[in-house]
Amino acid sequence: KLGEAVEGRQIIIVSTDHPEYKRLTLAELAAMAGSKKLGVVDGRLVIDDWQAPPPGVAYIAVGRPLRIS
Repeated sequence: KLGEAVEGRQIIIVSTDHPEYKRLTLAELAAMAGSKKLGVVDGRLVIDDWQAPPPGVAYIAVGRPLRIS
């Protein structure tokens, strides 16, 4: 289960383009992690809402500009 895997994490690395991950938003990942500060490394460019991360989320991906909120 994805929720169990990311619960309590401060950094999440997305390294697959599985359909389950393609549907995720940064806000959903932050809520599942439950961390006030979260770093998301998107190794497959699957996060679609990367341009406007929610407060406390930093988004990093190869080929995209760094986004920190």
